[in-house]
Parts: sequence; C-alpha cells; structure tokens
Amino acid sequence: IAGSSIGAIMGAGMASGMTGAEIHGYARSILGSRAEMAARMWRSRPGTIAEAMQGGIRVGQFNVERILKAFLPDAIPATFEELKIPLKVTATDYFGHKLAVFA
Repeated sequence: IAGSSIGAIMGAGMASGMTGAEIHGYARSILGSRAEMAARMWRSRPGTIAEAMQGGIRVGQFNVERILKAFLPDAIPATFEELKIPLKVTATDYFGHKLAVFA
C-alpha cells in the first residue's frame, strides 16, 4: 500500500487491517458531528505556552502529530513496523528537491 497526504492516512488505515467500510464509518462518526470535531480539535491544542512554542514558532497553533493522535482510530499503530500490511508514504524533501519515501 502506498499513499501521499490524505492517501497516506487512508493507506495507514488499510495497512492496519481496517476495511474501506470501517474507515468510512469511522470518518463519518467524527466528521459528521460538529461537537465531536470541536472536542477533538480542543484536545489537540497545546496545553501551555511552552508547548505552543516547542519546536519553534509555527504558522498555526496546532501540532500535526497531536492532531493525528486526536483524530486517527486506535486501530492504527504508532510505527510502520507495527502495521499488518507494508505501507510506503511519499512526500517531498522540500530543501533537497527530491522524493522522500517513508516505510
């Protein structure tokens, strides 16, 4: 399984053993509820000013890793090695001007 951007997130679900129907149901259960969306966004915010400044000043207040942790299903493990099916995620090495592949 391979993907980039949202395709990498969907690929992680599939590589963890979720079916398309399970991914769809999970996404609808969260994205279909404004209250659930707001609660998860609230939980993913920095708890302190120190946390907000950790890693330097960012354009946004939110940390992508915290957002993913708040929104991804528990079925998706934290590492590539724990996935049931191999996954490759593609991205751009902006400064190196080349493709980056994570597996």
